[in-house]
Formats: sequence, C-alpha cells, structure tokens
Amino acid sequence: MVKLDNKIGVIVDSFRIPIREGLLKAKEVGAQG
Repeated sequence: MVKLDNKIGVIVDSFRIPIREGLLKAKEVGAQG
C-alpha cells in the first residue's frame, strides 16, 4: 500500500509542477497581450 501511495504521490507531483508553471506562464503572456 505504501509503495502504491508513494507512486501516486510522485505522479501527482510530476503533473502538478508543470501545470503550475504553465499557469504562471499563461498569466504572464495574458498580462503582456
């Protein structure tokens, strides 16, 4: 169970970080445009 939860956590983090960076870039582009 612990290994499975850890894998899910890693996968969620790997998705969450690019999404957050993408939103920040989108905000910057939106502010410029």
